[in-house]
Amino acid sequence: MSKKNLKVNITADASGLEKETKRASRAVSSFKGSVERSLKGITAGFVSIGMAAKAASSAIRTIVDFQSANSKLAAVLGTTTKGVQELTKSAMELGQKTMYTASQVTDLQTELAKLGFSPSEIQAMQEPVLKFAAAVGTDLPSAAARAGATMRGFGLTAEQTADTLEVMAVSTSKSALSFNYLDSTLGKLVPVTKAYGLDVRDTITLLGTLANAGIDASSAGTALRRIFAELANADSKLNKSLGKQPKTMEDIIGALKQLK
Repeated sequence: MSKKNLKVNITADASGLEKETKRASRAVSSFKGSVERSLKGITAGFVSIGMAAKAASSAIRTIVDFQSANSKLAAVLGTTTKGVQELTKSAMELGQKTMYTASQVTDLQTELAKLGFSPSEIQAMQEPVLKFAAAVGTDLPSAAARAGATMRGFGLTAEQTADTLEVMAVSTSKSALSFNYLDSTLGKLVPVTKAYGLDVRDTITLLGTLANAGIDASSAGTALRRIFAELANADSKLNKSLGKQPKTMEDIIGALKQLK
């Protein structure tokens, strides 16, 4: 074979080898891309399965919590879960249209049931309590316990819940009162202020005045309870020093200013 022909053959072989190499490289790249896509698909599948499993687990836990809350409510009311179906239904409805879950609403219902309110009374009270809790920034059981105790203390009906809680909620926005302040003082004051003839609005007004003056809740509750106990006694040293026994809210505020 001549040198010329040998050179031609070598060039041809090299050209062919280069083409095969490129073809093989493209095949490898294609295979690599296919594998990567497959792996991404598998990974995405696992992620989707994981998310679905997590969502299912959360849903099951929510159902279990709701069933448990309803069982507790039924026990407090002295009935079965079938006996609280109407409350269960309303809890689910409120759980769908408010910021609270159905289980949280049931916890609210349970707190009211502990205070002796009937299912029909709870139905009438639960929405005002929801709004009250949101307005003062507390949880539903705490709001329900305070609302229920206040209603019971002043001898108010379930139908008066909305107006009563509105007074309490507004007071926290227009004075130095907070929910915690109200919660820690009203329990001490309600019996004595009611006995003296004051209503919720009067009592809250007094507390707001003291809170604005910088008097802490513990001191306010203890002091007012003492003062009203003295005021209720016509022959007390306090009434004698005042020269009379205050009868109205205006008289009481005047007496407090006099004692300052």
